[in-house]
This record gives sequence, C-alpha cells and structure tokens, in this order.
Amino acid sequence: MLQYSNSINQFLRIFVEKKLELTILLVLYIAIVMFSATVIYVYEGGGSNGHMHTYWDAVYWSFVTVATIGYGDIVPHSDAGRIVVFILIIAGLASAAFFTAIVTSAMGEKLNYIKKNKTISNAISLQKYILVCGYGRTCRVLVDNLKKNNHDVVIIEQNPEICTVAEDKGYHVIKDDPSNIDLLQNIGIMNKISSVVILSNDDTVNLSIILSIRSINPNVEIISRCNSSKSKNKLKIAGATDIIQLNDSASLVAMGYLKSPIAYEAIDDMLTDFRGASITELEIFKNSPFIGKPLSEIMFNKFNITFVGISHNDDRNNLKFNPARADTIIEEKDFLIVIGYEKTIKSFKSYLQSPTKFEDK
Repeated sequence: MLQYSNSINQFLRIFVEKKLELTILLVLYIAIVMFSATVIYVYEGGGSNGHMHTYWDAVYWSFVTVATIGYGDIVPHSDAGRIVVFILIIAGLASAAFFTAIVTSAMGEKLNYIKKNKTISNAISLQKYILVCGYGRTCRVLVDNLKKNNHDVVIIEQNPEICTVAEDKGYHVIKDDPSNIDLLQNIGIMNKISSVVILSNDDTVNLSIILSIRSINPNVEIISRCNSSKSKNKLKIAGATDIIQLNDSASLVAMGYLKSPIAYEAIDDMLTDFRGASITELEIFKNSPFIGKPLSEIMFNKFNITFVGISHNDDRNNLKFNPARADTIIEEKDFLIVIGYEKTIKSFKSYLQSPTKFEDK
C-alpha cells in the first residue's frame, strides 16, 4: 500500500480536479431523483400503492431506479408511474455514462502523469546514466549498444508512438520536451547524468536542448547530432562537447565516442580537415575474395580511404574501433566503417569485390 500510495493519491485528485463537472452531474442527478419521487408520490402515494407510504419511500424508489439497480420491493401500479420508470431508466443510464466519461478521461491524463513520475523516480534511483534526447531510427542502434554494454539509459521523447516503441523494449522513457529545464533538474542533470546524447533531426531543437542543459550544468558532456554543416559552429558555441553528423552507421560512431572519446576526436578532425568527406559503412558481400583473410590485406591507402572500425555480422551493433588489422579476420556480411570522398568510396566498393581489377592501377 505504501508503494502505491502516491498513485492512489493521484487518482483521488481526479475528484478534486473535476470538481465542477462532478458537482453539476450530482446536482442534475439529485434533481432527477427528487422530481421523479414527487411525481410518483402524487400518483401512487398515500395508500394508492401498498408499498409507498411516505414521500421518503418515493425518494428511495426513485434513487434505486435511477441507479438502474431496481430491487423490485416497490413497483409502480399506475400508467403514470410506469412512464416515470422509463424516464428514470434513460436518465440513469445517461448519468452513469457522463460520470464514466468524466472519470475515464481524467484517469487517462493521470496515467500518463503517473507513468512519467515513475520513470523520473527510476532515473533518480540510478547511480549514473546516459541521457538520450530523441529515439529515432539512428538512436535505436545507439541505445541498443549502450544497453548491451551495461550502460543505464534514460530517453526523453515527445512523440507518443515512438515512446511506446522504446517502452516495449524495456527502456526508461519520459514523454516530454527535452529542453524543459524543470524536467532536466528533476532527473538529476547536475549529478546523475554522465553524458547527454542529442539526436533530433532538427538542429534548432538540438540547439534549444543544449542551451537548456548548459543553463543548469556547464560541465556535463553533450554529444549532439548536426544535420547541417551550417549549424555546427552554432551548436559548438551553444555548448556541445562534440558534434556528430549522423547516418545509419554513425550512430555506432556515437557509441564509440562514449567508449573512446580520443578515437572519436581523431575521426572528427579528419572529417573537418577534408571537406566533402563523409563517413559510411560498406558491407562485405558473400563473393568478396577478402572473406577469411585478415583486415591488413585490404589496401585502404590506395583509395585514400580512412578505416574507422568494423562491425561483425554476428554482433551487428557492436562496432570495434580501429582493431588490430592483422588479427581481425573478415567474415561475410561484416560492415566496414570508413571515411572517404564519394568518388573514392565508389571505387573502393568495387575493389572489395574484385581487387584484381585494381592491381595495375
């Protein structure tokens, strides 16, 4: 009872918050009961009905009938009494429907509030966790990896449907605006959150979240998605620790950053120095001659390609940053994460399938 006392109190507050609607319904209910009791007493009271001796008998009968209980201990005998019964039954059903609608709608609102408070309480109970703002397609890969690596994660997402997807996977999800300063304070932005990852596809939203976080905690690590190169400096000035320009594979790079910030900084420097370069993932198809061979046999330098990491097929979401190439054996459906220009990446893809075509070039 103590565990659920807060939830019970929230449900009891429904009757306080809906006081006006419930009061109007109660007054209407009493008016119907008293009016019907008066009418039935006029026609069947005073001895006409052997079971209705006083006016309060009529009130009792009217109340029971409006409540659609109908014990049957008092039954109208006159036509006028039976007409009153029809009216009372309809009024009783309508009253019950209105009462149910008022309480149900209020309960729906309270359930979301209770669920949100429960998630906040769970977040506060964690020693340290990573806060993820947004739960889009790219973010799901990141969060899955964080969970696999035993990191506690709390997600803030505004879209109800996306929240449901995250909740179904067992994640802590708060349905709210990530830039809400009061919310950020309540979930422990000052001492509970080790890192913040912002993955909205709108740079304006990302900027707003960064500013809100920095207004509370100037030191927490913030990794922000950048959707346009024009926004990168703005996000940096706002207080982002590091910026990532995400595609489907780069969410793995975000995960890699959390594991190894130094490795990520090197990648970021490379992307900054070579304008037009992009980070992408390349699949090793089944007919590639490199299958079964060490990674060191691939000539990345020949195509001006920078190797970042590899993700094996049996553990698709676990990116290995810059592993020892001589010890890493290539398997079918592995994914190589590389940096390069569009033209060189295209040639490199062909090379992975037919290296002999490039031997003399």
